[in-house]
Amino acid sequence: MINLNIPGCGMQAESDFSRYPVLIAEDSKVSRIFLENTLSQIGYRVTAVQNGVEAMAAIRQQFFPILVTDWMMPEMDGPELCRTIRKANLPGYVYILLLTAKEDTEDIVTGLESGADDFLKKPFMQPELKARLSTGIRILNLERNLKNTLQELGTTRDMLVQSEKLAAIGQLAAGLAHEILNPTNIISMRLHLLKMTEALSTPGQEALSTCKEQLERIVHITKSLGKVSRKPCKSIAPTDINDLVFHILHLMGPQLNFEDINTSTGLSNALPLISVDRDMFEEVVLNIISNASSAMAGQVRKELVIETDLPNPGTCIRIRISDNGPGINPDSLAKVFDPYYSTKPADQGTGLGLFLSYGIIQEMGGRLWVENNEGPGASFYIELPVDSDVICDVNPT
Repeated sequence: MINLNIPGCGMQAESDFSRYPVLIAEDSKVSRIFLENTLSQIGYRVTAVQNGVEAMAAIRQQFFPILVTDWMMPEMDGPELCRTIRKANLPGYVYILLLTAKEDTEDIVTGLESGADDFLKKPFMQPELKARLSTGIRILNLERNLKNTLQELGTTRDMLVQSEKLAAIGQLAAGLAHEILNPTNIISMRLHLLKMTEALSTPGQEALSTCKEQLERIVHITKSLGKVSRKPCKSIAPTDINDLVFHILHLMGPQLNFEDINTSTGLSNALPLISVDRDMFEEVVLNIISNASSAMAGQVRKELVIETDLPNPGTCIRIRISDNGPGINPDSLAKVFDPYYSTKPADQGTGLGLFLSYGIIQEMGGRLWVENNEGPGASFYIELPVDSDVICDVNPT
């Protein structure tokens, strides 16, 4: 009777044993049961099949990062199974241990060239099997760590590229600010004179007040154009995001009605106050709504939906602005936040609105991204931290 109590089996990398499920491909029932019992005793989660065809079917149904396979099997032998796995589009690397009674150099070369990572010659001792698979686990851990590192490097690279774009446009923004403020000062003086006119009706006075309020916002935003060079936001104050959404829809009401856009909201009552630059955040939402409005041009029925929720209570709040337009070309999804990129005619868009919006949300510790809807249209998502000391996760979920 074989003793399966191997000293130290449960001590080394015990969590790794259960992390990596093992697939056994062995046509001999006795050997298959022996391997299954041995690996289960060590701590692996094991599935066993009788040949290479069944092994490929199992891997395609449920990914196995470790394969222990016999060389000689009916229908599909071990080397052919190795070659098939290496050619397959699988979600990760498969460490393959090839079991064989062959020992000629030519056979070993054939097995390695077919894609096997290691050999184990029959008959073998249980400690040797365990040691070989422990080597496989080290390789898989390295592969996992490398993949995570590459993802982090990719994210860092994207952030650096965006930072360089923001810095490059900073100088241009300073010049624009000066040019914009000159005519707005003249408009402001004329509005002040108009407001002093006694003959102005009450609706006229209200319209004039709205114009003055928006002019002041233009001045504030213009003075804040330097923020595209990554300077911290100013005028930070606790803000009710739902209240701000209603305020923006009130401002844009006449334009939305004129364009026959149906607007609906789904606002969470559980949102806490968050610290943001109200005017700059308002500018972001206005930019997104303006883009949504343009995207829906020509639609028989135009639907704009604004929703708020708490995907991670205590961490971030989320705002979703959705339209039912044609959506965004997949090739353009990665470009919509680039400076000067626009799908609008040259006389209708500068390609700066979403670029500046991206920078504003980043400065607030949040993130901004866009996705096409499952149905028609696209959705822009804004996440902002509940705590100003927290930065929302850089990877969209």
